[in-house]
Amino acid sequence: MGFVKKFSLCPVLILFAFLWAENIFAGCGVTNITWNGAATGWNTAANWTPANVPNVATENAIIVTTANNPVFDIVGATPIGCVDVQSGTLTGTAAGPLNVSGDYFRALTPGSATIATTTVTMLGTAAQTVDVNGSLATLSITNTTNVTIKNTTTIATLTLAGAGTTYIEGNITVTGAITVPNTHKLVIKTGGALISTSNLTVANGGTLTVQQGAELRMLSGRTLNIAAGGALNLTGAAGVPAKITSATQTTFFAFTMAGNITADYFIIQRASGAGLNVTGTITQLDHGEFHGIPNAAYGMTLGAAAVIPAAMNTLKFYNDDNVAAPKNINATNYNLAGTTISNYSGSVSGPTYEVDPNGKIAWSSPVNGGGCGVTNRTWGGTTVTWETAANWSGADIPNSADENAVVVAAAANPNISSTQVVGCVDVQAGGVLQG
Repeated sequence: MGFVKKFSLCPVLILFAFLWAENIFAGCGVTNITWNGAATGWNTAANWTPANVPNVATENAIIVTTANNPVFDIVGATPIGCVDVQSGTLTGTAAGPLNVSGDYFRALTPGSATIATTTVTMLGTAAQTVDVNGSLATLSITNTTNVTIKNTTTIATLTLAGAGTTYIEGNITVTGAITVPNTHKLVIKTGGALISTSNLTVANGGTLTVQQGAELRMLSGRTLNIAAGGALNLTGAAGVPAKITSATQTTFFAFTMAGNITADYFIIQRASGAGLNVTGTITQLDHGEFHGIPNAAYGMTLGAAAVIPAAMNTLKFYNDDNVAAPKNINATNYNLAGTTISNYSGSVSGPTYEVDPNGKIAWSSPVNGGGCGVTNRTWGGTTVTWETAANWSGADIPNSADENAVVVAAAANPNISSTQVVGCVDVQAGGVLQG
């Protein structure tokens, strides 16, 4: 009886071991083929152990350091399970493509994948990962579930297709133009950054999402274009905004919005000219900051057919570069339903810095210490006393957050002798403020 009890556990242990091993390699091929580096050609069986070129979805390619690093040299489609560059370097001189159906294409050591020619295609039917610390010539994503691109990767051409989702983690640089096609979703995840050195277009039916603490960085002179029917979601949170910015501190990018934008807790920084140029629909625009507005340019422009919400809350517009004439909103061509911007702040917020000939933008409840008021009081200066109403336009001393003090050249310069609370102070050319 004791003998039976002793061996009754064996089937359980065998089953456990099988399930454990299956879980480790879940989603990859069942056979590992390891690079031995007798020479450099991928398509030579003698360079692999066992002596077989990995070229079916049930086989995985394991790359390790040898006398010769592998060079992918196959012209034509090559299916494979997973690719794992554990050490050494993988390069490519032939177009391929290398079609990965397993869980991952992985090269974690810096520079361990420097593929200048070969296309890597992720075409699995379950979640896949591209985890490369290096460079890829072309990464094609046709997986209709999801693919995560992570680590620090430079991709010359990123091709997205189908109804799947592409997640960006780490710092991913794409040097070619990016198009997010119909039904595809491109998501920059928390902590991730996508650096686009060419144009980025979200086509009709496509969606771009920037999560809290994530960034999209656009190279100078490039365009972020949300086409009609496309969608942009900026899903930040208090203290961790979603951010769209130029790639450097002294350059600007164009930002056209013919589709739909939904934004909460966000930063848009260094958009050129028209700023956020809206000819489509704003579903939500709350808790946002517009930084680095260029001279004689705008944080946002509303086109004639733009659709905007009745209220936008806690927006901030800043003149970070201390340029001469930045503006917040250009509504020159807009004459549809009005909106109220409440709890606004920033050095160029409020009606002083808008262009709104049709009176469609109302500003309400400036934030003390952070925003400009709704009324300008201009210094007239017959005497030096700030506290004399006759020295100000409208015979009214600016003494609340709803009022701005504009100091210009006058017969006498203003002198402050008591505590004053104002929205903004603008000392213009020739004006002098004393106190």
